[in-house]
Amino acid sequence: MRPAHLSKTTPFSTFSCTPMKFIVAFILFIAILQNALAADKFVPPYKLVKQSLSGSPFPHEAVEFLKGFVFGLESDISANATLCLEDSQLAMHDFEAAFADLKYGFQHISVSHVQKGIQELSQGINEVNIVLKDCNATELVREIEELVVDIQQGHVLKIIIKEAVNIFHHSKELTSDFKSAIQFWEQRNFNLCGVSVGKLVGILLNYDPHEVEMVSSQLSCFVKCLGSKYDVWTLLSVIGTCKTDKKCYLKHLGEDAGVCIDKCIH
Repeated sequence: MRPAHLSKTTPFSTFSCTPMKFIVAFILFIAILQNALAADKFVPPYKLVKQSLSGSPFPHEAVEFLKGFVFGLESDISANATLCLEDSQLAMHDFEAAFADLKYGFQHISVSHVQKGIQELSQGINEVNIVLKDCNATELVREIEELVVDIQQGHVLKIIIKEAVNIFHHSKELTSDFKSAIQFWEQRNFNLCGVSVGKLVGILLNYDPHEVEMVSSQLSCFVKCLGSKYDVWTLLSVIGTCKTDKKCYLKHLGEDAGVCIDKCIH
């Protein structure tokens, strides 16, 4: 069920910015690859490169991010709470590190960097929640607190694998959503980045428990069979598009992938 404070009539897709659902892919990616790949088998030595934000805290950037977050979450917080956000301060170093690690982790199939990025992202979300708590958005705060604990304790891995297949029915969209979210951060468009993270949290608070085993099994099988030939984004997109249609898989992955398609699609 969608939480009471989230809109039941406005779909996420109606927003001009839809970079949201990528965290589900991150988490599923971690779960299925931990036993399929050595964590850094394909990864060269890595040094995190960040674009520094000037000053700390960052009043203007923080306010834009927070306003975007609430908008992306479709949360009906009070007018007083909205005004409170205008005077809030939020240090965003955790988000800075999270997006860098997550981007690198997916580009280089590094489970360790994705795991690190997930933890950093949850810490950033927790910082946002502290601001919301100060602004008396109590119901929203409670639900996000539970989500942050689940992420930090690894429980979301189980939740997502079992209950988030609805995201994978839109995995073609998921690829562009993730890239857009990273791009907004790198462009220093904090409002749209906040929208992205708000939508992300909204999805994690709203699950659809159907067909997950099939989706996760297909992705796991393709990763094991194809190795690093195709990136995770391509595989997610193809699975979301083709479902169980082998001809569709051949069209997208090529004839060379025929053996793996026969093995992974039943």
